[in-house]
Amino acid sequence: MTIFAESVSSNGVDHEKQLECELKNLGTLTTYKDLREIRGGIQNTRASLVASFEQPRRSNPLVIAQLQDEIRLLRQTIQSERRAFFTDRASGDWNYQKMANASRS
Repeated sequence: MTIFAESVSSNGVDHEKQLECELKNLGTLTTYKDLREIRGGIQNTRASLVASFEQPRRSNPLVIAQLQDEIRLLRQTIQSERRAFFTDRASGDWNYQKMANASRS
């Protein structure tokens, strides 16, 4: 999960840098006199921005799947811990006194 979080964070920083770069390019294009250069620059910037936004959109399903898997594993761990807490270790039977005390809390 740590590797996944670092990857998402890194991609966010890269995306922000790309956006800043393209905004600078657009600012530079405002100084041009040649309409063909302006159009070409705008087309290049547009293509770059589209590609920049496509990458996170494609990775979102993977992110969601990984998070769902982590949630499932956490729920299993919680259930296992809860069962262990309410089970008598020696006999393996439910410990009704612990269950009753927990429900009163």
